[in-house]
Amino acid sequence: MYDRAWTAVVKCRVDGVVCVGEVVGDVINVGDVVGFCRAVVVGAAAAVDVVIGGISVVVDVDWKDYYIDRKEHPLSEAENVIFNSNNEVVKIGKIATEKEEVHGEFIGMIKLNPRGCKIFKENFHRLKNFFWNKPFQRAKTFQKAYLTDMIQELVDIGVKVHCVVIKRGWKEIDTVEDYKKALVEFNK
Repeated sequence: MYDRAWTAVVKCRVDGVVCVGEVVGDVINVGDVVGFCRAVVVGAAAAVDVVIGGISVVVDVDWKDYYIDRKEHPLSEAENVIFNSNNEVVKIGKIATEKEEVHGEFIGMIKLNPRGCKIFKENFHRLKNFFWNKPFQRAKTFQKAYLTDMIQELVDIGVKVHCVVIKRGWKEIDTVEDYKKALVEFNK
């Protein structure tokens, strides 16, 4: 099973992707996302594995209410997605929502099939070798890049990245404020 082959682990810091390498499975989940069942994501993304290029991102299209009264992590911090009529990513990252129509928020979870793993890994290492200590996408240096910077680079070079569209069912925990709100929500 390809789960035991190379897939991906993203060692995350607050400021983004540091390295990719270890074997952990076929889903990358940024560590600040809770409450969404991996099986649902894998099941939803499995349907696109055969048809699409093998990389799927989970996008919440009912996301704006999460930012109501969120003072420590405002709307400007959202990792948004614009996708086309085929549910393929056109633009991903910190998008100025007042300037462009955003379709959803990337929840920090991607699914890779074996082909997607290969594409992600090869491009990550190619880009790391070229952009180390240099600006990369929106980041000041490659080392400070977000996962969305890597995904946007893949889109920019022509890799099809499919959106698995969801409506709610997850929480992002970036601050103590987020944690307290999540506790209230999960205890309902």
